Amino acid sequence: MPEGDPNREAERLAGLLDLQIEDAGLPAPTYIIATGGGLCAKLLFDTAIPSTSRPRWQSLQRQIVQKVGEIEGRFGDRAWRWPVDYQACYAARVLRLVGSHNPRWDAACTIVWDHGKPRDFEQLADELPKYHC
Repeated sequence: MPEGDPNREAERLAGLLDLQIEDAGLPAPTYIIATGGGLCAKLLFDTAIPSTSRPRWQSLQRQIVQKVGEIEGRFGDRAWRWPVDYQACYAARVLRLVGSHNPRWDAACTIVWDHGKPRDFEQLADELPKYHC
């Protein structure tokens, strides 16, 4: 792919994000999706989360989003942080779907990083303290 190709750049950034998430001791995302305007790291669960677990899900989501927002990257002498969408902590928030078109950036929403392994929600929530979030 030629330099400057948006899909290739998204793949590179997704790889960096994945490494930094791992270095931060956070669970690896199932997928990282290029939305046309940025990246969206998603954790998929192997079963539906019952509505009674919503507060636990929101707590887990808030802590992971906060921790990702604290990851600091360096490029030479410049430091930066990953931009995060704190609104993603709300279950009713609708995220762009893979295959949809983002008219703002005239780009398709595509998977650029795929671990492909759904997680067990209860196990992940029980392990939360080990992630020091």
